Amino acid sequence: MAGGWILGRAVALDLVPIGNRHSLHRPAAMAFLLMAEAARNDGVILRVNSAFRSTLEQRREWSLRQTAIAEGRKYKAVALPGRSTHQSGVSVDINRADTDHTNNGIADGTTDRWLQANASTYGWVNDVRSEPWHWTFLEGLILLKIVAGIT
Repeated sequence: MAGGWILGRAVALDLVPIGNRHSLHRPAAMAFLLMAEAARNDGVILRVNSAFRSTLEQRREWSLRQTAIAEGRKYKAVALPGRSTHQSGVSVDINRADTDHTNNGIADGTTDRWLQANASTYGWVNDVRSEPWHWTFLEGLILLKIVAGIT
């Protein structure tokens, strides 16, 4: 078990590897692996840039964002530490372009089209409108809220 967060409350997570040194909470991991296999069968490789984040990793992301804003630079949206669904182990950032290994790939690439057409079948939603690369396993998030007593 690992320590995670949901809406500012500490929760225990059963982290399962999903490849390339990334992990998710078990329900999200199982759903992601099924989705990734279906995508692979359709010729699409789901490359994950980020999945579960420790508190230290989330604080680092938050700090990078604050520095960029202070310097007048744009930076992706980042949730406060303790508030990110990445810390809940139910979200992934998926590389969206066929040849780009960052989150800045084209929005209408093969990966995007596949996810838009199929991700909901596996329980995944793009829940941050400004981040088309960010996908969350909604059922896992709901289960964690129930366990944490959040209504």
